[in-house]
Amino acid sequence: MRNFYGRRMGRRLSTAKQDLLQHTLSLIALDPNWVNTSTDIHCANIFLQPRPSTLLEVGFGQGEHLLDFINSHPQWNVVGAEPFINGTAAVLSQLEPQHLNNVRLWSDDINLLLPKFAAQQFDQISVLFPDPWPKLRHHKRRIIQTAFIEQCVRVLKPQGKFIVATDHHDYLQWMIPILKAQSHLAPQFNWNNLPQHKPYSWPTTTFEAKAIAQGRMCHYLSFHKI
Repeated sequence: MRNFYGRRMGRRLSTAKQDLLQHTLSLIALDPNWVNTSTDIHCANIFLQPRPSTLLEVGFGQGEHLLDFINSHPQWNVVGAEPFINGTAAVLSQLEPQHLNNVRLWSDDINLLLPKFAAQQFDQISVLFPDPWPKLRHHKRRIIQTAFIEQCVRVLKPQGKFIVATDHHDYLQWMIPILKAQSHLAPQFNWNNLPQHKPYSWPTTTFEAKAIAQGRMCHYLSFHKI
């Protein structure tokens, strides 16, 4: 098992959210015991209603983008990964009952889940404002690492999208050589003019809003798999 870095829980949850975690999460959670003993997982086998397209969002935070995507893309299935329990509770509190069939949540390290999937399973992978872990000794905890990106490329379908966003300049500089080294990821932008606009519209996330309020510049890097 990998070491998990960071908090798993923040402020105390309300009784209603505790109830959602106890009773509703089990309906849509990917069971760690099943995942640990599985290989070559196909998205078609984890949803009650297979759909032609599937999103994986890594670190969905409070779920602003995830929930908006679910509501605006009814033809997609969605896998959301977030180890922070408060974020999972926030999503469960806003998830409509009719969406329980096309949403699956993973509440542990994404690096334990990705290798279990068969190749070419996802049409889009989004990593929006991941923790920058700014201290030098913590850089190994950053989610954007060569091994993680290689797994993302492997499970993306041909022409699938990979989108990463950050407001942290040092983390951006860390990402660039890792992403440039991936010959199967074609940037949809000019490396000399990194985009500061979203590749499509979504509600401002909690971390995005904090960055904007503090005057930090956000960058949105979008790629296609080739």
